[in-house]
Amino acid sequence: MKYETHFCTSVDGTRIAYAVAPGKGPPTVMMLGWPGTIEVVGSGVGISPVIAAGHELVWFDRRGTGVSERAVDDLSLDRQVEDLAAVVDDYAAAPVYLYATWDGTPIAVAYAALHPAKVSRMALVGPYARGEEIISREALQSTVEMARSNWSLTRRSLAAIASVAGPQARTYMEALRRSINPEMAAGYLQQYGTMDAIQYLDRVQVPTLVVHRRRG
Repeated sequence: MKYETHFCTSVDGTRIAYAVAPGKGPPTVMMLGWPGTIEVVGSGVGISPVIAAGHELVWFDRRGTGVSERAVDDLSLDRQVEDLAAVVDDYAAAPVYLYATWDGTPIAVAYAALHPAKVSRMALVGPYARGEEIISREALQSTVEMARSNWSLTRRSLAAIASVAGPQARTYMEALRRSINPEMAAGYLQQYGTMDAIQYLDRVQVPTLVVHRRRG
């Protein structure tokens, strides 16, 4: 995928890198789960052809990852909503489509609730609002410790979760190795299980498509 990289600054001064892949369709800002760095997505991993077809796509390296500022210690929901706001404000004045996956969905929900004039449509894929309801404290802690002690194994696990196989899996895991260090990976896994956007759900006004697999 061909794209251009731009930079903007979040409220707390953190530099955020974002990519723009030109297209003729409506501009779509992607608030992807934390492994979805510019490099990973640029390699074609994890983007639905339905989403990509004809749309101008915008996605970014979340704070502490990729070519965004690495020396950060605040991964809270508030800071990440501010990062998304910085990207949208730097990218376009017009309302955008917002497409979010995995732990990007609570951030998208909070952003849409706080900035309704900036979002015309929103799609949430595999969403959740409160992390503690989808993973136990024990399972979360063991996953966090695995990222710290064996980032290579964790990267393979993430590839399996993303259903990436063969040569593409190697590309994916290598991109993760370059984009995220073990401690930052542990930090993002920790916030995956502690994120809470419940207070924003009733405040979302934009038309929203929710896509989720059935249990079982």
